[in-house]
Amino acid sequence: MPKEEKEQLWNNELENGKCKVCGACGIDPCCPPSDCNMTGNNRHCKYYLEQLNKSYIFYQKIYGLMYENQKEYPELWCDMQEIFTDIFLTIDI
Repeated sequence: MPKEEKEQLWNNELENGKCKVCGACGIDPCCPPSDCNMTGNNRHCKYYLEQLNKSYIFYQKIYGLMYENQKEYPELWCDMQEIFTDIFLTIDI
């Protein structure tokens, strides 16, 4: 694809560097992936979705390690459970 065509596609997706759909700028921590509503099919939304997928995989691995070692680190396990509960109680379904 020619450079001019790529630039035109980019300009169609963004307005002043921000997603026309969700307003995200694509720069973390300014606009973290968790702020994107994922309704667009542009570069920012695709990038954010990829970051959220990787973060979830990371979370699963950390949770597994903590679960396996909860008897060795009961205070840390308890703290993690509190954080988990606080975060997931705020999700609107």
